[in-house]
Amino acid sequence: MGDHGRRRQAEAAAPLLEKKGSTGTGVGDGSCIEGCPGCVVDRRKAASSGIPYGSFLFVWIVTLCTVDLHIS
Repeated sequence: MGDHGRRRQAEAAAPLLEKKGSTGTGVGDGSCIEGCPGCVVDRRKAASSGIPYGSFLFVWIVTLCTVDLHIS
């Protein structure tokens, strides 16, 4: 029980969400969870290294469509 007790204390001292060997990105290290919005963003960032012009265009169009023009 001596070795088992020390191991449990070491596990209890470790942060709950940190995985051993994790790079913190969540991509490729097995810490991604299906349906997690943050993991989806991390995967998208890892897949493309360029400027996301499509996302900028989408935000720009939505902004233009939601502008409330008050002309007096």
